Amino acid sequence: MDIKFNAISESKFEQYKDETDILLLAPQIRYLEEQILSKYNMDKIKIMIIDSIDYGLMNGEKVLTDALNL
Repeated sequence: MDIKFNAISESKFEQYKDETDILLLAPQIRYLEEQILSKYNMDKIKIMIIDSIDYGLMNGEKVLTDALNL
């Protein structure tokens, strides 16, 4: 698979939104989901909050699987 990941702050999302297919939010910023949905046109972008256990265990394989199953 040809996948590109960018780890960015919410304030820089504007620069990457046009090249984003899936937006993964870390569990500690889940509260930003509604703000992001209302601020940006998310018609073409799927959004997922990373499971806190997978995040804590750094289970990248599970996070990737969950994201691809959206």
